[in-house]
Amino acid sequence: PVKYVVKDGITAITNEWLFEHVVPSIRRRFWNDSRLCRVMGVALLYICMGDNEDVFVPTKLKDRVRAAYAQLGLEEVQPIRKVQLRVYRNNGVLMIDALNDDDVSPSGAAAAGEMMSDETARTIVARLERLERIQVQTQIQFNSLLSDLRTFCGNQFKLLSKKKRSYGGTMQGSQVRQRTLNSEPRLLRQGEVDEAPDLAEVRPADLSKKPRSLMDLWREYELGIDGKKPAKMWNKHEINNGGKMKQKYWRRNHVWKVMARLVRGGRTAELAANEIQKVYGFQMSV
Repeated sequence: PVKYVVKDGITAITNEWLFEHVVPSIRRRFWNDSRLCRVMGVALLYICMGDNEDVFVPTKLKDRVRAAYAQLGLEEVQPIRKVQLRVYRNNGVLMIDALNDDDVSPSGAAAAGEMMSDETARTIVARLERLERIQVQTQIQFNSLLSDLRTFCGNQFKLLSKKKRSYGGTMQGSQVRQRTLNSEPRLLRQGEVDEAPDLAEVRPADLSKKPRSLMDLWREYELGIDGKKPAKMWNKHEINNGGKMKQKYWRRNHVWKVMARLVRGGRTAELAANEIQKVYGFQMSV
């Protein structure tokens, strides 16, 4: 893919000149789309001013355009420059980069119209792909760390709230504890030792409602989310407890199996999730 641009320093070739002398019919047809008319005009001017025999241009049209260009009195034989484009995808987003002659020339100062070699092009593409992989891996690691931090902060907040409720809250003070059978608080006497209630709870076997990413699904399987029991530790009774829960578990189990197989093969969880998204698309929801 390429695009055509007017060479630097040439100011006589304006939109009005292109619309009048190069693409007048296209301009009359698409009078409200100046961008389209300019793109077509610049490309046609490049073909008319060049000597490429592979591209057929009517002689009458070529002579008319060259005569109009000669009236400008410019010394430049070819006023249009062809620029190579690199089209690729970054996290599901279409990216288009222009490869200038100065960037791809081995000497750093390519002549006008000079094309880069195949070896140079392959080197540039390989480096860009490597940078893209590093960017994707960095983004995955960042999202994983951010999710872990949110889970940790949420668990700490819940634990702190439980301790406050168990010891009467901040209003009563740390020496007052609420009894389950007596609504009135009891003050500890001097020298009296009273054991605090056991805050350990059985971790519920439940699945999150809306996991945001494949890493959240994997974390739910391995570690559990929001203090819940990890899915890999569920027994048959917990898996088959209720129609909706059973259906949700077995649907997610397909993803867990694929992730587990990739991790056993030597990949990290982040790379395994990235490979799955490459197959099914980064824009697909979990």
